[in-house]
Amino acid sequence: MYQCKKSNTYLLNGSMDVKTDLYKSNFAMPFALNGHYFFKRAGVFEPFVGIGIGTLYSSPRLYFNVYSISGENWGFLARP
Repeated sequence: MYQCKKSNTYLLNGSMDVKTDLYKSNFAMPFALNGHYFFKRAGVFEPFVGIGIGTLYSSPRLYFNVYSISGENWGFLARP
């Protein structure tokens, strides 16, 4: 994901103001174990169900001209 916001004044850490364009980006990488069960074929369609469980790594970043704020997060992942 990538997003650009026009020039504005932003308050950083409660003690500093910055007037600049703001660029946001987020890198996400899922790690999951997946399982699928395929039912008997019924004509043209092949119905199935699946489940996945694992973890998700995320690295959000904010760019203020030459400055940046970043972080690293890990979370739980479950999918149908």
